[in-house]
Amino acid sequence: MSALEWLSNIVTGAGMAVAGQACPLPDHQVVVVRPIEQPLQRDFTKTSVGINQMTNKPVAVPVPHTARALGGLMLIEMSANTNVEFGGATARDNSGACVWPAKVTIDLVLAGTLFVNQIYEEGTCMHNAIAEHEMEHYTQGKALVLRELKTVQQAAKAVVDKIGVLGPMPPEQAQQQGKPIGDAITAAVQTEIDRLNKEQEELQVAHDSAIENLETLTACRGAGRFVHQPPVLPGGQATGGQDG
Repeated sequence: MSALEWLSNIVTGAGMAVAGQACPLPDHQVVVVRPIEQPLQRDFTKTSVGINQMTNKPVAVPVPHTARALGGLMLIEMSANTNVEFGGATARDNSGACVWPAKVTIDLVLAGTLFVNQIYEEGTCMHNAIAEHEMEHYTQGKALVLRELKTVQQAAKAVVDKIGVLGPMPPEQAQQQGKPIGDAITAAVQTEIDRLNKEQEELQVAHDSAIENLETLTACRGAGRFVHQPPVLPGGQATGGQDG
């Protein structure tokens, strides 16, 4: 049985406790979403072919005077780690055990890798210009994570609310509810992660307009050729979070 099928059975009443009757009502059920920023990885060793192998999507800056070669790429991936803590109690009439998801903690993880074509040596104007452009994608991804914390929290909380309290049931059966409960919550979170990754890809494509790419590729020509500085590469964990 899939997580969605299990949740559907619960919602239709199979195994659901009658709130306030057989099973005690749980304390406030909490869902916390924390943004986690992995240290940004760098790879300046790849050729155009190597960079192109990292993605089949048009989200990178092309090398001048070529149709397919790539000057740089920001590879971004969002993922989630979901942890569920459970509450439990004996039914009021001692007819069995009751169990519920008491606290859900979700780490929303942003991981990025910056690629710059090896033909542009580190420290040169073109290397810095391309890296600067690709870091704009990373900034977009970070903003997206922070903006969507509440949405992810609401999706998980909706499942927690649907599950409610399970029981009364034999204690050994109650102990077996952890996996399906966790799977149902994780499935809802993963749906949001898939949506965010797709939205991030769309943001990258939209940002890589013809004008933006032309500005990047011509940034080191003429009087303003040395204005680009190496971008600051972030690392560690973002602060803050979303709970409810």
